[in-house]
Amino acid sequence: LKPSFIVNGPQRLFCNGKNRKPHMIFHSYEFVVFLVIILGVCYLARQTIIRNVFLLIGSYIFYSWGDPSLLFFIVFSSILDYLIGFRISNADSAIRKKIYLIVSLVANLGLLATLKYATWFIDLLGTALGYGNIPWEKPDIDLPLPLGISFYTFQTIGYTIDIYRGHYKPHRNGAALVIAFNPITCEPSKATEIRPTN
Repeated sequence: LKPSFIVNGPQRLFCNGKNRKPHMIFHSYEFVVFLVIILGVCYLARQTIIRNVFLLIGSYIFYSWGDPSLLFFIVFSSILDYLIGFRISNADSAIRKKIYLIVSLVANLGLLATLKYATWFIDLLGTALGYGNIPWEKPDIDLPLPLGISFYTFQTIGYTIDIYRGHYKPHRNGAALVIAFNPITCEPSKATEIRPTN
């Protein structure tokens, strides 16, 4: 099978799945208009909280452009580790802290593995059953693969691990914005250097 961006053109490189539209790309008219609006509001807004909220909303719009369902995954990871960070910080025993950390690891890595490898595992299972002449009807699934999911998954995991180790305190403001603002444009090697500020 040829990669979809070879079959359907370079613009499909930014698509996920069969029936999904391209993401917003930097040289499109949509992005120019979007950027002007974002910069204009951030320039006019005097309060930091207003800027942060608008940047967060804008980041979510940019990230989920063409496929709003992708928003679920990044919001899920953000909320999960935001809450677990406080749970770890307020836990009264090392065992409880470890349990909360394990919950974060299992949930985040489980979601990542499902989206990235479920189709591959189904194909592998079908091949194995075929060798044994076992009847098999491959399920028709079309899982999305959100851009930057590996980066923001390990970024949120790193956030909870740092809190578990006592390197950082959980942040009430800015954590979701840091995660949403960076999944596509930031280098994974910089994940541990990015931290929200109070």
